[in-house]
Amino acid sequence: MFDDIPEELNQWVLNAPEELREPYAFGNLAIQAVIAFYLGKLLDRKAAFLDFPDNSPGRIPWQQTIRLTQIAQALFVLRRQPGFREVCRRLGTREDMRSAAFEAFAAQMFGERGFSVMARPETGRLGEDFDFAVRADDGMEINVEATSLTVRSFSEGTIMSALRKKRSQLPNDKPAVIVCFLPGTWREQIGDLVGVLTPIALRFLRGTKRINHLVFCEDLMSPFEKGGSASFHIIGFRNHFVRFAAPRLDRMIVERLWNDKEVTEFLSSETPEGFSGSSELFHWIEWLKCRLA
Repeated sequence: MFDDIPEELNQWVLNAPEELREPYAFGNLAIQAVIAFYLGKLLDRKAAFLDFPDNSPGRIPWQQTIRLTQIAQALFVLRRQPGFREVCRRLGTREDMRSAAFEAFAAQMFGERGFSVMARPETGRLGEDFDFAVRADDGMEINVEATSLTVRSFSEGTIMSALRKKRSQLPNDKPAVIVCFLPGTWREQIGDLVGVLTPIALRFLRGTKRINHLVFCEDLMSPFEKGGSASFHIIGFRNHFVRFAAPRLDRMIVERLWNDKEVTEFLSSETPEGFSGSSELFHWIEWLKCRLA
């Protein structure tokens, strides 16, 4: 069923001691094993991206569990992609783990929807240092730049500044997409997020022919006591006045990306099921549980 998963990785999890075979502990072990196997190391839990307040002494913060699971899911999805080794290198070596993680999350969105994902090391040259490229099934390539905003309060100026900076990273020779992750706290502050983002997106796209699509992703998480879930809610905008028209690619992005929502579900450690969800990673964990039975 999972023939492309190295048996060594399977055995890392299957050889767990008895005390780690309880569903929640087993799920955590599998997630850590995926990260350690593909990156060659465990991630630093004290890194800013993973360092959340410990509100329950003696237990891992729920936000950290969700972030680690999201990283493991991205690795699991991207393992068959041409750019996988570069994604692993960035996650394993880049000091700014946050930027590497959100680049991986953006690449995962495209990979799950049938695009081939390619990535290369940074060049340090303006206009050539975009995050990754994707190839549609007709062979056309599109360059992608991802960014994640960290300010907790909504700021139009912050959005525009980030978008302009990312636009400058993209070359002029192919269609391009910017994926911008937004803090989940913003919706509570402004209510109608789509209504607020629409004029900002249109103003930005009117000023460029380089960008074919602008994709906003709300970074939403809820604690275990509220069901424990994480999702990227996608809000997309298309530029109709572009340097490189790509009608087939436009349709693919609209059909496969805009009309979807990336959802990952996590269940509280108090439930007998432990981790659950519809992703391939969770199916693999369930498959391992069956091998133990």
